Amino acid sequence: MVKITDEYYYEADGTQYTLVRKVRRPRGKFGSKETTSEIVEISETLGYYTTLETMLKSCAKHITTQKIANGEITTISEHIAELKRLKNSFEQSLMDF
Repeated sequence: MVKITDEYYYEADGTQYTLVRKVRRPRGKFGSKETTSEIVEISETLGYYTTLETMLKSCAKHITTQKIANGEITTISEHIAELKRLKNSFEQSLMDF
């Protein structure tokens, strides 16, 4: 897997890019909503894309949506600023290539 951020990664198989989010969560008890103290890493497939550009745009959308849900982004100007920051970061990574 190729790292985009600490949580977001992608895989490529020659025909598509798969966006993946890795999260750490307490392990659930089988048949119950309770959790254990053991922390496990879970990979969530977020989507499949034919181009790197569309996959990175989707990644930016997921990151900003998560920040809105966490209360880190509370205004439209903060949202737009974060999208621009991510776009510039991704473009810089591609330019380094």
